[in-house]
Amino acid sequence: MMRRIILINGFIALLLVLCSYAQDTVAERMKRVEQELAPAVQIKDKASWTIQERMKYYQVQGISIAVINNFEIEWAKGYGIHNTKSGDPVAETTLFQVASITKPVTAAVALMLVDRGKLELNRDVNEYLKSWKVPENEFTQNEKVTVERLLSHSAGLTVSGFRGYAEGEQVPTILQVLDGKPPANNAPIRVDKKPGSGFRYSGGGYTVLQLLLEDVTGQPLSELMNEMIFKPAGMNNSTISLPQSGPLADQASLAFMEDGTAQKGYRFLPGGSGCCELWTTPTDLARFAIAIQKALRGDTNTVFSATMAKAMVTPHNSDNRGLGFFLRRFGAALYFSHDGGNPGFSSTLIAHADKGYGVVVTSNTNGSFGLITEIIMSAAKVYNWEGLQPEYYKYVEDLIKQFHQIKKEKPDEPKIAERSINQLGYQMLTSGKKKDAIQIFKMNVEFYPQSANCYDSLAEAYETSGNIKAALENYRKAIAMLDKFNEINKSFESNRETRIDKIRNLEKKLH
Repeated sequence: MMRRIILINGFIALLLVLCSYAQDTVAERMKRVEQELAPAVQIKDKASWTIQERMKYYQVQGISIAVINNFEIEWAKGYGIHNTKSGDPVAETTLFQVASITKPVTAAVALMLVDRGKLELNRDVNEYLKSWKVPENEFTQNEKVTVERLLSHSAGLTVSGFRGYAEGEQVPTILQVLDGKPPANNAPIRVDKKPGSGFRYSGGGYTVLQLLLEDVTGQPLSELMNEMIFKPAGMNNSTISLPQSGPLADQASLAFMEDGTAQKGYRFLPGGSGCCELWTTPTDLARFAIAIQKALRGDTNTVFSATMAKAMVTPHNSDNRGLGFFLRRFGAALYFSHDGGNPGFSSTLIAHADKGYGVVVTSNTNGSFGLITEIIMSAAKVYNWEGLQPEYYKYVEDLIKQFHQIKKEKPDEPKIAERSINQLGYQMLTSGKKKDAIQIFKMNVEFYPQSANCYDSLAEAYETSGNIKAALENYRKAIAMLDKFNEINKSFESNRETRIDKIRNLEKKLH
């Protein structure tokens, strides 16, 4: 009997040691992620910073992280503050507005209705819409706007994104937004390109999808999300219609602008927008990603079906676009991801489609993607993610040479997409490598000579470097591209007046 007690006590002691070891291991990984921040691409030297150092560098007030490992949330933690008046720290339950990451959640609702036989992916949406119809024109004579095309941004619809409405501004109805009528501050959402003919990011398309979902079910999208996704997935701190009072309202972070001013997050529709108004936490978004990962590996007790999950990570109309998510490939590795940026908020979700790991990062400060990228790269390095690791080049010329080779051999490679190169350029710029940033932006202009945004970014790099003459030259080229290649530059059109004002101010400074 005594021997049995000794054996049991020994077994318990061993379990305690193993548990302690496991906890220490998680704690150590978390500490390393916090201390090994690095950019995705580094030139000349291998930098490494702490999260506190980079928050101070980027002037970010608050950030929150949830790390996924082995199909579960391994740890989640907040840093900084979410309210300057109260000084409240960012907690795991602090809500952030995650902007366009709302779209994959809306896509999930649509695909669940497809699973239930309520929708067909390739049917004309006007057969479902009741309170409004997509206006027919010459572009829709032979090809129609479908649910699949709305989900994959290939429906030919206008309006890439929305400015939103600050506190005190009147918020329009969804019908006013669709037709661009006051108080809506967007142009009408219309088809001006043959549906199915190619990708063009369209928040307008997801607004059409929201109305369709509400017309088909007779329920607000906020209710559909709550019933079909939030409750089943355990996303208890998520809503697209933030209440004005109560626990969720108290947990919501303020939005911080570049000048340090704080304000409430912008609104987009009275009942919440399926395009860009989700308030949530990294922990809740991680639960959403895990539900998809589990469905992809064949689990039957998860929120989503395998068919639906596969549709979200299967290329549609392009190798790097699924239904709701963007797809990122690194060799054989496939990740699903989405970014989100609204006034005062920045966020990214990225998760491996098969391996059961990933990370969600949210920030309450405008333009925090430099910091977010560094956190993602730190997690990728610490957890040894497949394919996604920091890249090192001795000279910027080595990088440019490699990118030219990729452009020649794999012109559709996401790594050399305009947006990817632009992000890389800004990473260099915000890291103080101004000369390298100019070289990167020049390469983007070379690759995409019709893009107003490429010239604008190069102009900004020159302006930051003090070369006002070169900045003016490229700002003027950006305006010229708007006029010459209107179709390509529709999403940049809203920046026209801002750029014209900047040109005038720089001309005064030059003279």
